[in-house]
Amino acid sequence: MASKAIGTGVCPRCGRPGTVVIKAGNYVYIKHGNTWHYIGTMDKINLNKILIKDEKNERK
Repeated sequence: MASKAIGTGVCPRCGRPGTVVIKAGNYVYIKHGNTWHYIGTMDKINLNKILIKDEKNERK
């Protein structure tokens, strides 16, 4: 199963920051160390509410 980390975000399930990961092109998870939380499918969630914006890259 292919997966891709797309950035850092805040988990809506537990409120902790973690890495936002897309698996199999459609399923969104947040990884906190060894803990994975399933968030939902791409068509049911809003990634803009989960992802933490990187202010360093926005200024460029």
